[in-house]
Parts: sequence; C-alpha cells; structure tokens
Amino acid sequence: MELPFEDRTVPAPACYREVLTASYGPDWMEIPPESKRVQHSGGGSDDVIVYLDRPYTDFLQNLVAAR
Repeated sequence: MELPFEDRTVPAPACYREVLTASYGPDWMEIPPESKRVQHSGGGSDDVIVYLDRPYTDFLQNLVAAR
C-alpha cells in the first residue's frame, strides 16, 4: 500500500493503523502535551531533533551534502 507523505507517496503495511496502535497505543496520532513528551532513540543515537512545523525536505540538502 502507498500512503501520501508531503510531496510523494511511501510504502506502508496494509494494516499500518493496527501495527501503530499495537506499538504506541490508541492515541498514536495525537501529539502529547510538551510536559509528557519523551525522546526516542534515532537509530542508535539519542541526538534527535524533531521539527513539527517544518517539512523533512528542508533538511534533505544538508543530509545529501553530509554524505
């Protein structure tokens, strides 16, 4: 199954809602209040910065340049 994400589509499991609900609970789509947010590991690094108000494409140029 393909899902829209910003300016493209990405592959996702057909039962992605069930998978996310089983992993994160029934409120997985809700952003928790700032006082209840926790940082998750970013693939082995705990130095993760999340911008909820900027699209990921803002960061692609820097990511490609760093490689």
